[in-house]
Amino acid sequence: MKKLGPETSIDIIGMGHVGTATALYLYQYAPQISCIDINSNKISTFQKQQAPFYEPNLQEELIRFSENPKNCFSTQINPESKNTHRFYIICVGTPTTEVDQNVDLSQVTQALLDISKCITSQPSIRHTIVVRSTLPPGCCRQHLIPLLEKETQLKENKDFYFYFQPEFLREGSALKDLKSPSQVVIGCSKKVIESQDLSFFKLFFGQRQPSLSTFESAEMIKYFNNGFHALKISFVNEIATLAKQYNVDLNELSELFLSDNMLNISSQYLKPGFAFGGICLHKELQALNQMSATHQVQTPLLESILQSNTFHIHRFIHLIRELKIQNVGFIGVTFKPNTSDLRYSPMLKVIETLATEDQCHLYIHDRPLTMK
Repeated sequence: MKKLGPETSIDIIGMGHVGTATALYLYQYAPQISCIDINSNKISTFQKQQAPFYEPNLQEELIRFSENPKNCFSTQINPESKNTHRFYIICVGTPTTEVDQNVDLSQVTQALLDISKCITSQPSIRHTIVVRSTLPPGCCRQHLIPLLEKETQLKENKDFYFYFQPEFLREGSALKDLKSPSQVVIGCSKKVIESQDLSFFKLFFGQRQPSLSTFESAEMIKYFNNGFHALKISFVNEIATLAKQYNVDLNELSELFLSDNMLNISSQYLKPGFAFGGICLHKELQALNQMSATHQVQTPLLESILQSNTFHIHRFIHLIRELKIQNVGFIGVTFKPNTSDLRYSPMLKVIETLATEDQCHLYIHDRPLTMK
């Protein structure tokens, strides 16, 4: 891996699991890293070359990190820099508030206010901001960048450069995950990494090609990922609880499920679309729910699937009604392409509802049904 040039310095703001792992990964490639956290006790612990939490190899890397006298720990970011290219990596917390469960952006906002002073005091050097804290979609474009532009009276992609790079690190293997990332996503205004910033981002690529996206997609992907991970764990636990009532070997069941790479472990069912249909999914879900009731096993996630599916059908009907149109055309009525099966077709449910309850003309075409 190519090292960054001597003109480069890195400020990492927020020394939790992500910030600490990032610092102890990058020090091998950067001439100077400053680690900032407002928690003075934590900074004092780092200065004593002691890791404030456990991760494999963390303590050893911390000692090596401290061997470079230019690397430092501080409670405040230094507004001045002798380097000509300064990277700021924001890794502060974004917890949800106890009152309304909204994302608390106060730490990110404060970090940007501190960075704005650095940019203002040295507008002639290159400033690149990389946010790794998890943020709700729209935050960078609607809140953070305008805040920086207001505080500095400068423009993004001209006077400073702004990226959002979500982290996908797991506690317990954060250093390992930095070296071999599961994915690399970088959100930016132009969906292009500026040439002067590319050498920095290459340090995070590993063997993967980065996915350049809009800010909004990059912000949303972490929520998508973790929501799905939580869903998988809850789903497997419910299935296992139910299967145990039938003396099913859970290890064998898991191996059978994971052996199907065509459907079970694939992208086949992970593309946004309309509600699902067909006889199989419905009758199997109904059977699972009945089995749960028979054995008095609580499976709220399984029970909610058909309810969620019905919600999407009604939501689509509501969207059509909001348009207040008199003529509606449907191309494809079967529950999936390349079939003539109408059983539990969600689109047929839409057509039946509109035909019964609404005063509009319906035009329907489906090639397999026409050929039949």
